[in-house]
Amino acid sequence: MEGLGDRAFRRSLSQTTGGLDEACTEFIRIPGVAPPLEAHLRKSAARLTGAAYDCRELGDTPLAAQLMGSDAGFLAAATAHLAGTLGAQRIDLNCGCPANTVTGRGAGSSLLRETALLHACVRAMADAAAAHGAVVSVKLRAGFNDTSDFERNLAAVVDAGAALVTLHPRTRLQGYSGAADWDLIRRAVRLSRVPVVGNGDVTSACRARELHALSGCAGIMVGRGAAQDPLIFRRIRAAFGRGPAVDPGSEAASIEAFVRSYYQELTRAPLPRSAKAAGGRTETETSRFRLGKLKQLSNYLLRADSRMAPTLAAVLRAPPDTDSDVVLERVVHCVRDFWAGPPQALLVDTFSSRNTYDGPTQRAIPEQAGCCL
Repeated sequence: MEGLGDRAFRRSLSQTTGGLDEACTEFIRIPGVAPPLEAHLRKSAARLTGAAYDCRELGDTPLAAQLMGSDAGFLAAATAHLAGTLGAQRIDLNCGCPANTVTGRGAGSSLLRETALLHACVRAMADAAAAHGAVVSVKLRAGFNDTSDFERNLAAVVDAGAALVTLHPRTRLQGYSGAADWDLIRRAVRLSRVPVVGNGDVTSACRARELHALSGCAGIMVGRGAAQDPLIFRRIRAAFGRGPAVDPGSEAASIEAFVRSYYQELTRAPLPRSAKAAGGRTETETSRFRLGKLKQLSNYLLRADSRMAPTLAAVLRAPPDTDSDVVLERVVHCVRDFWAGPPQALLVDTFSSRNTYDGPTQRAIPEQAGCCL
């Protein structure tokens, strides 16, 4: 979800299809500093997080802030700034990202190899958050190369003061390949004295009910499933009796509204560094930026039905100088013509397709046969 689950994506979901109870920011990188001078930490934390978090971003829907780093002092300073100055009520520590560029710097899922450091980071953040009436949560994977430290890491973050744990039951080595081992979520629920949120391969309301029935998890986090079906949160709410069923006759219109909203939000999104270096937000740079983001979204959204394949291929092949407005209309027309209810449970594995691991890569995860609402 890196590069896709950003402010534009969150706001578009919230304002159109809706249904989510809470959202979380993309991770805010918190690099280590040595020696960790307190004044420098506070100043740096404010600089790093000030433009990346707005507690009012989604109106009444809570927005947690997500940090990623491995320096306990720096993480504590950033937590204090987010909670004390910016009003964050929950700050999440990312211990799940498997990217080589992240783990190579000791952050993300690399913390799963150093339980003592993991404990120290969570304790520092929890103390800083508590001073401002906020709480800390932790996003865990099942382990780094294997699950041998799974229970030890879970116990460490709970003992350190985490108020909530989200578990993605794959190892770092797996990336996003293979199937998520939901039985590990069941084990975590049994072992933890704080709520456990299940994550991984939730592509439909049926899958959400299956995960809850198997594990007893306190909540469900959806990532890639929301990019493939922006109505998934409303479907899940209906499946648990917390909202009305989605009207099949209005689905295509709802998805179109989401896509158009997302496109408009991109106009206000910050451009990448390459565009800034080229002289700022020109019309050409804005179009190229929106085109790239539309390609990302379409790679998930338009795989829902094989009839959308020609449009998806055309969108992904569009050269950089293609008018992004034209591509938007292609996507919208495709949705109007072919969107027909909940998509098949197919998880696009764009991360593992870009990265090499020692284990096998499986880029599509089919839903269990016979599952329906």
